[in-house]
Amino acid sequence: CYITVLFESKDRNHNKWQEFFNYLRRSHLIPIVRLATQPDGNWWKRPYEGEEQAWADFLDALNWPTKNRYVTIYNEPNHGTEWGGSVDASSYAKVLDKTIDALKKQSPDFFILNAGLDASTPQEPPNYQDEALFLEQMESSVPGIFNKLLGWKRGTRASSSERMLFIVLA
Repeated sequence: CYITVLFESKDRNHNKWQEFFNYLRRSHLIPIVRLATQPDGNWWKRPYEGEEQAWADFLDALNWPTKNRYVTIYNEPNHGTEWGGSVDASSYAKVLDKTIDALKKQSPDFFILNAGLDASTPQEPPNYQDEALFLEQMESSVPGIFNKLLGWKRGTRASSSERMLFIVLA
C-alpha cells in the first residue's frame, strides 16, 4: 500500500524522518514523498536556488523502506498559490529538470513523479493556468522534460475531495 507524505523544506530532520521510514517498513507501507517548500502568507514559496541539491542530499541520506524511492516534485504548479503567487510553467519545468538530475545523480533508485496538476483549472493568469497550456509551455521551455519521468502523477479534484492517479511509465 502506498502513502503520500509531505516533506517541507523547513523540516529536514533526519532522525524524525528515519524513524517514520522505519515505521513504514515495519507496516509494509510504501512512501511517495511529495516535496514542498514552505508557506508564505497565502501561497507556497518557490524553491530557492540550489534547493534541488539540498533535497537530493537529505533524501539520499535516509534508509528508505523500499528499493524504489518515489518522489513527487511539488504540487499543482498550475495554481499560483502553489508556485510563489503566480503560475510559471517554464520555471517549474526548470526546477523539475534540475531536481530530477540532482536526485538521479545521488541514486538511480529515485523514481521521480511530476507535480500533480489541477486539470479543471481555468486559464486565468497569473493565478491559474489551463493544464494543457501549462504542459505545452513546460515542454517548450525544457524539451524532453517528460521523457525524464518514470511515472506520471495526475491530481484531480471532484467536489471538495481530492484523488490522485499514479501511472507508471517505465
